[in-house]
Amino acid sequence: MKEKQSAIPKATAKRLSLYYRIFKRFNAEKIERANSKQIAEAIGIDSATVRRDFSYFGELGRRGFGYDVKKLMNFFADLLNDNSITNVMLVGIGNMGHALLHYRFHERNKMKIIMAFDLDDHPEVGTKTPDGVPIYGISQIKRQNQKIVMLKLLFLLSLV
Repeated sequence: MKEKQSAIPKATAKRLSLYYRIFKRFNAEKIERANSKQIAEAIGIDSATVRRDFSYFGELGRRGFGYDVKKLMNFFADLLNDNSITNVMLVGIGNMGHALLHYRFHERNKMKIIMAFDLDDHPEVGTKTPDGVPIYGISQIKRQNQKIVMLKLLFLLSLV
């Protein structure tokens, strides 16, 4: 999928995230191929607009064959720079914290909880979640943070 050098119209650029979202949805629904009519109906535009928008990026599909959903999902992810996963720490593993630990951020939001913290005397400190996320006492936060190079911190506070 090579990119053409022609300028992309503003209206097309505004629809790129919609296309990406639709291909992610199709992929989640296990749809392997989609034609321009299906894409257009999902977004609420006409199929000629879909084909014209896609023509700015070279040959993305084949007539009578449709578009490969996974391939286009990855194409739009690259185009929109949406491939990186942000590692985060969770502070507080009360009810909300447990819910967050069991939520699959990396599949839905490009985030991955890599460690969790709570009070030093919490019964789960020193254990790991079923997904392998280590749980540390809050007194360890500085030491653990120093072990991680260039970690983007996101504190997800939870209520007990």
